[in-house]
Formats: sequence, C-alpha cells, structure tokens
Amino acid sequence: MIKGKIDKQSLWIIGISILILSALGLFYLDKSKEGISLETALPTDQNEEFQLEETDVSDEAKKSAEEKEDIYVHISGEVKNPGVVKLKNGARLYEAVEKAGGITEEGNYDSVNLASVVADQQKVKIGNINDKKGDENFLDDGNVTIQSNNMININSANKSELETLPGIGAAIAQKILEYREENNGFKTIDEIKNVNRIGDKTFEMIKNLISVN
Repeated sequence: MIKGKIDKQSLWIIGISILILSALGLFYLDKSKEGISLETALPTDQNEEFQLEETDVSDEAKKSAEEKEDIYVHISGEVKNPGVVKLKNGARLYEAVEKAGGITEEGNYDSVNLASVVADQQKVKIGNINDKKGDENFLDDGNVTIQSNNMININSANKSELETLPGIGAAIAQKILEYREENNGFKTIDEIKNVNRIGDKTFEMIKNLISVN
C-alpha cells in the first residue's frame, strides 16, 4: 500500500513538472517570436531612412541644377532701375529691361535688339534718344563697350575686341585667333562654330555682331 501511494505521488509530481515545463516552453517560444518579429521590422525602418536620405540628396541636386540655370546681367543707361538683374538662362534682353523697371522716356528703343539672348555676366547699356549716331552705348561683356553701328570683324579683330562679344572670354578669344591663323581666316560667320567651346547657343548671341569682311 505504501509503495502504491509513493508511485502515485511520483506520477503526480512528474505530471505537474511536465505541465510546468511545457508552460514555460510555450512562454519563451512566444517571446522568441516577438524578438524575431521586432528584428525583422528593423530593416524596414532603415530602408525608410535610406529612402528619405536619397530624397534629400535628389532635392539638393535638383536645387543645384536650378541654380545653375540662373544668370546675372548688368543693365545700365536709360532704364528706371539700373543695376544687376537675375534671369533664367536663355532669357531675352526685353526680360532684363523689364526687370530693371523698363526703358525711360528718353530711352532709345532702337539702340538695342530687345529680342537678343543675354548671357551671364553681360552688361547692356540702353542708349538715349539724344545720343549721336556712332556713340558707344550698347552691349558689352562687362569690360569693353561694343559700338551700336559697328560689327566685329572676326578676321581682323584683336583679342581685346573679340572679348567684347557676349559669351566670349579671354580663353575663347584666344582660340578664335588660333583657329583664324591655322585656317587662313574665316570664310563665313558660321565657321566660328568650328572653334572649340563655341556652340549654337553662343553663336546665336554673337551672329548679329560679327562679320568676316
């Protein structure tokens, strides 16, 4: 009888122990799943952070590109608010004049070509209606004025004269001289586009200001 009771008690203890261990096992298993779920979720957050950083970089690049499209032109002479105006790349002279408040009552509309394309760092001087024919009024690149009734002969102009053309700096002027020397001069004004760094855009700005004879 005593042995039977002991065996039953042992069985009860073993059974209860198994239940307790099973319960503990299930508890830790659930915790383990939660940990895995949390860790799995982390890369998503990191991915979102990466996407945000990528967007920020893209926005900065876009902003930088937009800033490069801006040009600054100096408007002087017969305008209401002479000074430097900010324009979009490829803007026309009339837009620069509008930014400067428009031409004054004594301004000479015929002194410039309002439809011409302006370039960065270019200076434009609006003439007065009382100016004598041949007075120096009009376009320059910030250094030397171009006379309204004269064109630059690219077959005889020196470096300084070439630099008065919009969009033509010292380096490009030197290339023009070198090309002219190597090819026995320019046959047509279009030939200047063969000079390195003079493309269609620059040619459009200077074609009405240059000649070959």
